Amino acid sequence: MRKINRRTFIKTGTLLGVGVAMTNTQCIPVWSSNQPLKDYLLHAVPLCDVDVIDTFWSPRIKNTRDVTLPYLLNRISGPNLEGRILEGASYFIAKEYDPVLHDRIKASFESISESMHTLMNDKWPNTGDGPFFRVGHFIEGAIAYKEATGDDLFLNLAREVADDLDQQYGYGKRTDISNHEEIELALVKLYRITGEERYARLAQFLVDVRGTTEGGRTMTGYYAQDAVPVKKQRRAIGHSVRATYLYCAVTDLAALYPQDYYHKTIQTIWQDATSKRTYLTGGVGSYRRMEDYGDDYDLPNAACWNEICASVGNALWNHRMSLLEGHGKYVDMMERILYNGVLAGVSIDGSTFLYQAPLKAWPEFRRQTSFGPNCCPPNIMRLMAELGTMIYSQKESDLYVNLFIGSNARFEVAGKTVSLRQETNYPWDLSSRITVGVSEQSEFDVKVRIPGWACGEFDSGNLYRYNTAPTGKYTLTINGQTESYQVKDGFAVLRRQWKDNDVIEVAFPSDVRLVKSDDRALENKGMTAITRGPLVFCVEGLDNHIDNANNAFSLIVPESSKLEYNFDSALLGGIGTIEGKVERLLREGEHRELKRRPTTLKAIPYYAFGNREATEMAVWLASDETRAETFPAVTLASTSLATSSCGHGSVAENYPGNNPPTVARRMYPWSQDGSGSISAISDGLTPVNSEDGSSTFLRLRPQSGSSAWVQYDFTGPTQVSSVSVYWKDDKQFCVLPASWTLLYRDGDQWKPVQSPSGYGIQKDMYNKTSFTPVYTDGLRMEIELDKRVYKTGELGQPDANYLTEDQIWYEGGIIEWTVEGDVPAPPTVFNSYLAEQDHALDPNPDSDFWRGVKGVILDRNILGDPDAVIRSEARSRWTKNNLYFLFQGPYQALNLKPDPVTTKETEKLWLFDDFELYLGCNFENINLYGEYQISPQGEYLDNDIDATVQRPGWGEEHRWNSGMKVKSIIDEEKKIWYGEMCIPLAAIDKRTPAEGNEFRANIYRLQTAGEGRKRHFLAWQPTGEWNPHKPLKFGTMKLVSQP
Repeated sequence: MRKINRRTFIKTGTLLGVGVAMTNTQCIPVWSSNQPLKDYLLHAVPLCDVDVIDTFWSPRIKNTRDVTLPYLLNRISGPNLEGRILEGASYFIAKEYDPVLHDRIKASFESISESMHTLMNDKWPNTGDGPFFRVGHFIEGAIAYKEATGDDLFLNLAREVADDLDQQYGYGKRTDISNHEEIELALVKLYRITGEERYARLAQFLVDVRGTTEGGRTMTGYYAQDAVPVKKQRRAIGHSVRATYLYCAVTDLAALYPQDYYHKTIQTIWQDATSKRTYLTGGVGSYRRMEDYGDDYDLPNAACWNEICASVGNALWNHRMSLLEGHGKYVDMMERILYNGVLAGVSIDGSTFLYQAPLKAWPEFRRQTSFGPNCCPPNIMRLMAELGTMIYSQKESDLYVNLFIGSNARFEVAGKTVSLRQETNYPWDLSSRITVGVSEQSEFDVKVRIPGWACGEFDSGNLYRYNTAPTGKYTLTINGQTESYQVKDGFAVLRRQWKDNDVIEVAFPSDVRLVKSDDRALENKGMTAITRGPLVFCVEGLDNHIDNANNAFSLIVPESSKLEYNFDSALLGGIGTIEGKVERLLREGEHRELKRRPTTLKAIPYYAFGNREATEMAVWLASDETRAETFPAVTLASTSLATSSCGHGSVAENYPGNNPPTVARRMYPWSQDGSGSISAISDGLTPVNSEDGSSTFLRLRPQSGSSAWVQYDFTGPTQVSSVSVYWKDDKQFCVLPASWTLLYRDGDQWKPVQSPSGYGIQKDMYNKTSFTPVYTDGLRMEIELDKRVYKTGELGQPDANYLTEDQIWYEGGIIEWTVEGDVPAPPTVFNSYLAEQDHALDPNPDSDFWRGVKGVILDRNILGDPDAVIRSEARSRWTKNNLYFLFQGPYQALNLKPDPVTTKETEKLWLFDDFELYLGCNFENINLYGEYQISPQGEYLDNDIDATVQRPGWGEEHRWNSGMKVKSIIDEEKKIWYGEMCIPLAAIDKRTPAEGNEFRANIYRLQTAGEGRKRHFLAWQPTGEWNPHKPLKFGTMKLVSQP
């Protein structure tokens, strides 16, 4: 590839500053020559006049060009090049010419032309969601191609399409406009490159008609910012991507038509969005349903939507606001979005992406290569390609330094060429060196942004505030000397006679800062976040693991914590980390009392999360002990086996007719919303309210009908007299039930409790019911769910888009279900039930062989602490020949051995995920027993153990072959793996198989995070220490007849 000389391009001076090739001799700003309207106060420096040479951003831009763009071209776009890909690819060609890429773009023209002419010939049918949106992005792409190559090929088609729209739409014409904004801002760009104001006027019409019934049009409502006229809107509302695109267009119109309402309206909406509905990372979109901006201060961390496209739109909007008013607060927000909300959307290597960007995530939330709507990856790509246009801006002889990114920029001031060269290691080193280049001494202003965060202000809307003042102040020198200057609108104004190679150096406070949010953001109350400069940091469980704690979520960060910044060159290609002494909430002692213990925290930049193996992540950490999450206390609920008519809450179990859309048909198959396994209802974590988007819950969607049940099986009979239920109501799909009742088990019958005090269905509280005490080994709730009706043409139920027919939907949820009663002593006897004959291995708990067989539950870790996150089950049967064991292991994310071998024994399965059975019948020497292991992939191992030797099971002397057989299956939809063992009785017991025979036994379940790091280590009979080879702690397995 070869570099294109910038003088092969013409600057059109578009608002975003990308240059256009018209001739080979000059650069002319379009707005000063052939545009009659006013325009932005500032203009961005064109892409052709900025070369990014930066230690942080250059590798990411290169990955975008070399990895992301080819993937998008080959996987997503196909022959009909999507507009955002056309746009981004054109920017890359503008900076570094690639003839192969250029040919690929040109080859798409015929297909694009055909699709555009189809829309025109069909008179723009079904403008509801797609055509205007696609055309808008195509127009932007066509303009970028023209600017990159000077070729009018795509631009002429774009004008033809826009001309057709102009003929069709307007006052006295058609008013059935698109409910997905984008065309408006594209038309303003088209006006700028052509000078034809009718395109700007068409954009103005499309904005002004929104929220009206002009021409008899049907409004599309709040979702599409179409409930009231834009001029009357005061809040950021509705679908966040649509909204930010609309706000970009309104800002454009505010620049072109300052006499109209646009400027005042967009200022008000911006202040509302930033002070009430913007995430710490700069993301927007609180709710999954409608991908909505949400209510005031409603900022769920795990269930938030925060679509990456909305972050891109928000960055573009704030860039425009900075050009409109010349104020640094908009650049502060843009910077925050770029370094956090946008950059999180793509993996460090450029190959995988996020659609949803939560601030709290469980291990199963992972980056993906594609999604239902593949809009986010191309949006990230085009923004990375045009990043250079955001670094600088200009107003006549005033040169603005917006972002601290290593780069060379060229300006024209009073007919002379001026250059600025930035050298920086930002954001790791919070400083920059700016060298001024002039051909002769000249007077002009260089305005260097002084970020709000460097002055003790995290954001101008006060939604987030630093806990403490910075330890130092920023410094600014010219040629090493301190000079007087003013700070105006967030910029240091440096006016002087500049000489060639004058050097401006600016350095900002580099201390680690803790941030808290407005207490009205309830999910963040009692929480703190870690920041440094523009970066928001997060913790991953991978770096903050101990075996008997809830990893990232159990950390407590007091305001007095001393945290230090370090740069780790070996981690993820080189990133900054934050480390320091904090505390962790644990349960200890016989009574599992809560204890705060010192620990070390390690945090990484938010954008870097999810680039390693599966693990949990959190941005907001507890500063108040009550907000830390740890294992539940030993309660009747936490020690019970929970089951439900809706299974564990997976999509397959919770979709009517057991027929969910396939992953290919689902809109957002990889999103998280807080619905977890059934263990969520007994984890002992009280939510902040029923909506709490950071708490797990059990989702209830019946396969058919409108009712569901949830059941607790206690470990033994006990007396109970009351229960309390905390219902889920997410204001979207999951709503309060219509009614419920409580039953207790009496033998093999379920009977209603007597004299219940009431069955409450209030939100934001525990609904307690007391009743006549009963002695039982199980309770069941029977729940009648409330009906929701989604109408044709509306956005439908989860994983659906616009409906083609009415849909009746029943959905509810439980966050917590507590039971008042004494905890029965855990059983120490495990029954193996007689089977009449042997069977072919089939690890299916609902098979004829295993259905109805009662097993034992593993819900404590090896120390004895409750651990219901992956509550597991084991069952056993026996014949005259064999012992059979069935294991059921719910999982968050599996750690599997690469290249599994199932034809012979596999060593060290305990370093991965497995079940382990320890079984012996030598009651004279209980230290002698067999160890049997099975993995989710069907690997196995059996050892002949002597527990008295050092490290039992590691040496060759333990090798053995009992003749065991195994079979495993992984149900990825339910997130459960099943394993079955068959062990010949003759190999382990010289006695004749008979009812009443007993064995010493223990069962373990490991879900690991790689060698040497055990995430969960469950035991049927806890040993009290991190050593499973403690036969004195084993229980008893007994051969019994059929139940």
